[in-house]
Amino acid sequence: MSRGRSSFMSNSQNQNQDGILPGGSASGTSRKQRGPSGPVVTRGLRIWLRVVLALFGLLVLDSIYLVAVDLSAWWAGDSREDGTYLWAILVHLGLGLLLLVPFVIYGAMHAWRGRYRPNRRAVAVGWALLWIGVALLVTGLLLVRVEFAGIRFGIDHPATRQAIFWIHAISPLIAIWLFILHRLVGPKLRWKQSIGWSGAGLVTALLAMIVTAVEPPAPARAGGLVALTTSSIDAFGPSLVETVGGGTVPLEHLLGNEHCISCHEDAHAQWGDSAHAASSFNNPLYAFSVRNTRQAMLDRFHDLEPSRFCAGCHDPAILMSGSWEEERWTDPAMAAETATDPLGSASIGCIVCHGIEDVSTLGNASYTFRDPARYPFAFSDSPFLQWVNRQLILAKPDFHKRTFLKPVHESAEFCGACHKVFLPEALNGYKWLPGQNHYDTWRLSGVSGRGIGSWYWPPAISPDCNGCHMPLVPGDGIAARIRDDSGVPTEHHHGFHAANTGLAAIAAALDPGPEAEARLDRVVDACVRMNEDALRMDLIGLRADGRVNGEFRGPVGMNDVWVEAGETVLLETLTRTLGLGHPLTQGTADSNEIWVEIEVGLRPDPMAAPSLLGRSGGIGPDGVVDPWSKFLNLWLLDRDGNRIEQRNPEDIFVPLFNHQIPPGAADLTHYRLRIPSDATGELVIRGRVRYRKFDTRLMRHAFGAEEGERLSKVLPILDMAETTITIPVGRDSGRTATTTLEAPDWQRWNDYGIGLVRAGSGGGVAKGQLAQAIEAFAEVENLGFADGALNQGRAMIIEGRIDDASAALARAAENPELKWPWALDWYAAGVARELGDLEESVRRIERVIASRYETAVERGYDFSRDERVWNELATVRFQIARRAATDDAYESEIQKALEAVNRSIQLNAQMPRTWFLASRIFEAAGDEEGAARALAEFEVIRPDDNARDRAIRLARSRSEIADHAAEPIAIYDLTEDHSIIPPENLASDRTAMADPADETGESR
Repeated sequence: MSRGRSSFMSNSQNQNQDGILPGGSASGTSRKQRGPSGPVVTRGLRIWLRVVLALFGLLVLDSIYLVAVDLSAWWAGDSREDGTYLWAILVHLGLGLLLLVPFVIYGAMHAWRGRYRPNRRAVAVGWALLWIGVALLVTGLLLVRVEFAGIRFGIDHPATRQAIFWIHAISPLIAIWLFILHRLVGPKLRWKQSIGWSGAGLVTALLAMIVTAVEPPAPARAGGLVALTTSSIDAFGPSLVETVGGGTVPLEHLLGNEHCISCHEDAHAQWGDSAHAASSFNNPLYAFSVRNTRQAMLDRFHDLEPSRFCAGCHDPAILMSGSWEEERWTDPAMAAETATDPLGSASIGCIVCHGIEDVSTLGNASYTFRDPARYPFAFSDSPFLQWVNRQLILAKPDFHKRTFLKPVHESAEFCGACHKVFLPEALNGYKWLPGQNHYDTWRLSGVSGRGIGSWYWPPAISPDCNGCHMPLVPGDGIAARIRDDSGVPTEHHHGFHAANTGLAAIAAALDPGPEAEARLDRVVDACVRMNEDALRMDLIGLRADGRVNGEFRGPVGMNDVWVEAGETVLLETLTRTLGLGHPLTQGTADSNEIWVEIEVGLRPDPMAAPSLLGRSGGIGPDGVVDPWSKFLNLWLLDRDGNRIEQRNPEDIFVPLFNHQIPPGAADLTHYRLRIPSDATGELVIRGRVRYRKFDTRLMRHAFGAEEGERLSKVLPILDMAETTITIPVGRDSGRTATTTLEAPDWQRWNDYGIGLVRAGSGGGVAKGQLAQAIEAFAEVENLGFADGALNQGRAMIIEGRIDDASAALARAAENPELKWPWALDWYAAGVARELGDLEESVRRIERVIASRYETAVERGYDFSRDERVWNELATVRFQIARRAATDDAYESEIQKALEAVNRSIQLNAQMPRTWFLASRIFEAAGDEEGAARALAEFEVIRPDDNARDRAIRLARSRSEIADHAAEPIAIYDLTEDHSIIPPENLASDRTAMADPADETGESR
């Protein structure tokens, strides 16, 4: 019998080819072998055996490659899969399916023929090998997830899949071991041939793994000054976009949201409602603005290159595909075509967002995009091959997750790559200017737990943007998973909602229909929910004689507040940010329309409707908000003092004023009100903070006067905060002033003090409000809260009263209710520096940096991530060095100052003070080159105070409204009729005092 004739028989037993015992039985009788006679592996079965062994061998080699790549990725802590890896997965699935039939045929027939053979050891091992093979194939099938006719089949439970996977992974090793045992008790193995083939296959697999694991070199950003950083890729600058490997990306690789819908239908639908889905030429406001910018660049520089500044964030697919220079994006006549063009409407799609793998904190699209490795047939036009592609994703979802969901996507820095902007000199032909900045304002706030200069710190920090703008919602999609003890699967909402209801409203007005109306309702509802606790309005009290230094009557609801007939008073109004992680409003603050509306009515008796005495913030018949209203926005100017009102960033020169409110802070507004001499009863005063996404100026520029007015009227108005108070006329009327506001008494006093500090910090005529702030904080201290003394010290430091500040901070330290010990250390460090106790200042600053306060540790605060702390430490170390008694002490302190200022630069390389401080420290350290570079950085980003004065002077001389709003103390008059709503329209006006509940339909 030849070798390999039967793997169930040993060499000696093979001599009995018929299975008959050689000498018969003990009784001399002979018996026939049970089962079929002849060789166990017939000529036909040998063919099946070779097929099985060949397929299994290829599967082993394929598996070695897959495992090697996975181990390489695990060791490096980064994904190593690419297109080769995905083809290997496809080959693995294909070979596994091909192996099924040959294995079943050979295994069944071989087992049947050899089940009664006398070599029982070979039989036993053979049976074990057969069942291990069955386990291998069955677990392989169980790991496959298949979609057919819209129904998915497969196991999704993570723990179950993991158990099955390990059985599947270990089974081949056991099978190889059993096969060797099986052959050791049967025909001899051909070791040399086996080792040769195995070695060649192993080398091939390892070489393929090495090719996969080796990363292409990342492109280096252009050298030179940080402030002048631009993309290293010529086709992308002055945006900061980079691509792995450098160069453009094939257009089809940047589009293709339709491929995502089949598995992520809910997320895609949510995205479709978002502003991210309308960031490009399908957004009529942006399209209007960017076409003007492109034309301006052609007119000024004869080059479209500077306009790429916009494209890195708004039009990434157009930019990275190399299509930005096409003329159609400039021509207004092609507006309708480009709005519906697949590329013009690509916006911030699935691929460009999830293909980002690295970011920096410089802003202006400072991200690196990797063209994602795709599953085979991802771009095929064949429905069958597309189906195969989907099955591959279901079979190997981990690769898909690692490719499109990286750790960077969970960070605030990811969002900051675009939600932080600076205007480069290449764009404005002038100089580097800071722009909108959600990222740093969040990072330096109490909300993030990183900012030391806040007034309040929350019980739970917001460690990223996703918590607010991508909240977890229940879902049953493929990306949903259980994240807490509730047992409910959740996924991140992809609507990115904040307060932009304007785009959905414009779309519904331009192309009305049930779908557009449904989308508008969804967006408005989401934005309303988003802003439910964002702000608080407090009509806190009055000041007598209509003067800012008049006697304070308030707070309403806490102390006696009244008016006398015929007198003039100031209404003190506070707008406080509560749930915002960045200033109100940030973003396009120059065209966001947010204002304070105050309506004052006189009610002679409780049963009568109030008659209107005065109003600020009303809306006229043409949809225009009273221009004399208090706007919480940013008024930007060009170099000739003209207002920036067309979203023309290339012309931005200087702000006239900035009325935005930081997180956890308050804004104070004064309203003058004259009480009629015959007034009786009580005043009913309602205040609202109202938000409309686009102001009417921009709408009229973008759509024309008539269409702009029509569309302005349909823009939803969100009422972000509302409070109503009643104030009796006559101190002895027997009535009590009331407020609908519910807030702790100490916080109301504290917020009033905060508003007064912010109003008085600019110096000049407004400085007197710092003294009023100290009085308000004293009331907080009288209520037993340490914040009162702490904030008095803070205001006194601004006033320059260092000794008094020291005493106030000492009182705060003695208060057992002190909640913010880090704030105490921070301001006490500044006081110690001013008093010359530099060592004490260092000790306190280093405590702040360590952030080891009990509450800070519990809540996750980390003030070492605030560059202002490091700058202060560098400053004090530098001062210590300058008075050092020995050279060694000098060198030691200078080195420590260098370390501190370098930490600051690492956190934020766009802060002018940091670079100026660094230049002095480098110079003191003898590093002339470093000092020169730091000074050069400072000169690039320093404010141009001389040039700004002319533009501001021109703007204020041309506009009474601008001049009034820019005053350090602006008083808004409620008696003069700036309401711009004719009296005859009050009855039909849905915001009339007669029915405060009957709000505008737009307030939804």
